[in-house]
Amino acid sequence: MRRNHALTATALVPHDRFVRSEWAKARNFNRLDFEMAAWLRMHLFEVFRKASNWGELNTKLHVTGFYLKRSGTHLWLWDCHSNVEICTCSFLGFPSMDLEMRLGSVGQ
Repeated sequence: MRRNHALTATALVPHDRFVRSEWAKARNFNRLDFEMAAWLRMHLFEVFRKASNWGELNTKLHVTGFYLKRSGTHLWLWDCHSNVEICTCSFLGFPSMDLEMRLGSVGQ
């Protein structure tokens, strides 16, 4: 079964190729519009909501093609394929302070 690239955060690519996700392209070209942002929030909502610890959150994010990285007081969502920052967790509706209260403190 072929995956629809427009409906997933990651694209299946051969092991010898490196492809940016649509999220990274949108961030690079300042095209993360409201519709795309809303779709990203919906796509990752359950991942953030259901995580019971940082390890689980990181694993589930990685499966969807993302990872978290702290910058100052903010946690940023990054694209796994191109290592481009996409948005803050606060932008997705999950402020780092709330995540730390629920999942425990995260190391710098």
